[in-house]
Amino acid sequence: MTNNQPSVLICLSGLDTGTFIERAAPHVPVDRPLALLYVIDTRPAEELSYLARRLHAGPGPMSGREAIMSAADEQTAQAVLDEAAAKCAQLGYNPQNIARQVRRGRPEQEIIQVAQQPDLGIGLVVI
Repeated sequence: MTNNQPSVLICLSGLDTGTFIERAAPHVPVDRPLALLYVIDTRPAEELSYLARRLHAGPGPMSGREAIMSAADEQTAQAVLDEAAAKCAQLGYNPQNIARQVRRGRPEQEIIQVAQQPDLGIGLVVI
């Protein structure tokens, strides 16, 4: 991010992304660098894997589908980020000042880790 202003981290859930960006925009000056974040929540897969191991005493029936599920998660993440970036550009934000990140993990932990990255210079987190 090249702007000297603190960056704004916008955390996306994939629900009503355009409306969410529209509601956040009045509180975020258009000259601010934006960091769009989508976290692929790993908790559901972890819980299913745990249950499968307990019930089946092995990796369980989901193990062969993990790659397909992971690819679908990635496609969803990119679609959400694309929609958010397009809405930001439509509202006057400079596309060159918009960074995108997809993370895997627990959203509450990943948001904190991204917000603390010194290279992003986050001054505000929008959830």
